Amino acid sequence: MDLFSRKVIAWHISGRPNVDLVITVFKKAYENRKAPYGLMFHSDRGSQYTAFSFRELLDSLDVVQSFSKKGYPFENACCKVSSNI
Repeated sequence: MDLFSRKVIAWHISGRPNVDLVITVFKKAYENRKAPYGLMFHSDRGSQYTAFSFRELLDSLDVVQSFSKKGYPFENACCKVSSNI
């Protein structure tokens, strides 16, 4: 989700919430936004976001990575999922 526009810019479905999923979705979002300059990626401290391969991707694209404080999940409240069953 782009926090400025409040729009979902990429998504992908997987049975495993691992680094491969994060890399796939990040690449889609990056391409959808036409490789923006000065990008900051903010997330919690999950292992998929701290994985070497993901950090390497961000570094290669000059993307600044930002993390929530440990034990502070409230920053992700804007990305809540709702379903109408």
